[in-house]
Amino acid sequence: LNHLLIAFSKQQVVSEPIITHLGPKIRWEIRRTLVEVILQSKEAAQPRILALQRKGERVQARGHCLRRC
Repeated sequence: LNHLLIAFSKQQVVSEPIITHLGPKIRWEIRRTLVEVILQSKEAAQPRILALQRKGERVQARGHCLRRC
């Protein structure tokens, strides 16, 4: 999963620190999103990508350890 995230990070799908610190449910959402990006297209997955980005920003705003190391 992590190597997929690194591959997609240039497309701003999710940033790698988010995957490390979030729980399995959100990790599963990210995995499903990446599969959609691979199988369909970035445009088809765009709504879910944006939702995941917002979710990640909310977690960061709550002060969880999501700094880029």
